[in-house]
Amino acid sequence: MVAMVHIVSLAVHLLALPVAYSDRMDLNQLLMLGGLGSVGAAAQPMEADPATAMAAVTATAAQHQEQALERLLHTATADASLLLPPGHDSFVANSFGSLVSMATALAQDTMPPERVELHLIGLSNALETFPRTSSFPGLRRVVVASLALRRLRHGPFADEHLKRCTSLLLQLFDQHRDAATRKRAIEFAHISKAGGTSICSLAERNGCTTESFAPNRNCQLPVFRDQPRYINATQHAALRGRAKTHCQRPTKPMSPRSEASCEKRRQYLLSKGYTIYANEYTAFGGSADPGLAHPCSNMMTVLQIRHPHDRVISHINHVFTMYERHCHEDRGLYFAKGHDTADWALLIPAPVNNYMIRSLLGEAVFNLPADNQSITEEHLELACNFLAQQYDVLLVLEESDMSARTMRAGLGWQSYELHVNGKAPEPEDGLPTNLELLWELNRLDLQLYEYGVAMARLDAVVFSVAEALLPDMPRAQAAQPPPPALATAAAAPTVASNVIVAAAGQQAAALALPPGGGTPADMAWAAMPCDRTGGCSTVKMAPCHIVRGH
Repeated sequence: MVAMVHIVSLAVHLLALPVAYSDRMDLNQLLMLGGLGSVGAAAQPMEADPATAMAAVTATAAQHQEQALERLLHTATADASLLLPPGHDSFVANSFGSLVSMATALAQDTMPPERVELHLIGLSNALETFPRTSSFPGLRRVVVASLALRRLRHGPFADEHLKRCTSLLLQLFDQHRDAATRKRAIEFAHISKAGGTSICSLAERNGCTTESFAPNRNCQLPVFRDQPRYINATQHAALRGRAKTHCQRPTKPMSPRSEASCEKRRQYLLSKGYTIYANEYTAFGGSADPGLAHPCSNMMTVLQIRHPHDRVISHINHVFTMYERHCHEDRGLYFAKGHDTADWALLIPAPVNNYMIRSLLGEAVFNLPADNQSITEEHLELACNFLAQQYDVLLVLEESDMSARTMRAGLGWQSYELHVNGKAPEPEDGLPTNLELLWELNRLDLQLYEYGVAMARLDAVVFSVAEALLPDMPRAQAAQPPPPALATAAAAPTVASNVIVAAAGQQAAALALPPGGGTPADMAWAAMPCDRTGGCSTVKMAPCHIVRGH
């Protein structure tokens, strides 16, 4: 009920604003999803004329972005359930389908301009009554994609339409924020060599807690066995033959995982007072059927992506250096036949062949051989659907400004400098000379990356509106280490009561704690300050701010 009052008060407040509110935020410009330069631009040769080359990159990126939005809406129109997180009843599924249908209609040429405002009002009313059982990132992205395509195809929205659009976007942000405060913990899907060490370090700076923030742990919890798996142990043994080496057994070998359920994972985190952990292997549930692969949607799911050409180069450099570190002078035995693309594909099949798709689709796909036939267009389609449907927060390594905004508004983090990994660059003397074959092995990952960038930009529209119009959203702040008191959250004293009621401003909030009480971190959940319109917001999660209110 509090959330409903908050949405209505925000909408009323927004619609009372004069047209001049656009001085702080140009929504028509935001819906063009600008800043296209980096998409598809990594690891590409530069032509003689830089201006010509950049124009070509920008034009290609714009085309890829529009194709990504069309792909999303095609999926939504064909079968909206593909964008609905699993586990919801028929009422939620039917309501979700109706909302998606209403949203996609905005992008169709058959809708005349005079019907747009009434349609936006109807969509806003339907979203207001939609159950808040999840953040529904797929719905958020479909709504913004529909607005963006209408803006692209029919020109700028009129001022009266902009206010309706803005109200709708604030509702989507409020849904995201409500889900964040309920979930109480972050699951970071760490795709190796895509900046995950930086994200783990940033989590520590922002007051999150986990078992260890050491660089060699990367926020993993050993009890879950989510460590990365790179090396084909059979190929490793075959390369050394009968020779005895310093590294008889490979580091980070491929091996199966005995999966803990998402319920057990979340219970374990809460029992220890942890607010974040990372999975650096692959999604759960896909050991037999990739269509059942999933992250843990009972926590805030965060995914960072990186251009696959840069990522695979970094991965090869890392493994080659790893062999030197562990095998010493014996490294040469393992690369006596060379280290071209075919050699790497036998030794580390997953990392060099569409690794992002493998990471999203579970063990059955992750363990396929590295070639141009094993990972298919069907796998790409499934990975695109899962990326749009399952991940609450998307970060793009190359898009630092956009990712900073997403961390501020989407996670409530105030320290968000991305490149905090202080390691020296690894040597590149292990790279294959036939890079074009390596690019071909990652052709489908490149398409998934382009799709992911487009989805992240859709989110950035929502987060930009929230930052511009909601008071007291997180702002830029110098990076600080976590307070010493927060480093031992697992040992914090418990509170006996299982319900805490705290008055804040004009409202009061009651929150149920886990059976047996909770930590002082749980008490902070009850603090819900009110904004100037009289509505209350869900606010920061202590000790890790997932979404900071206003």
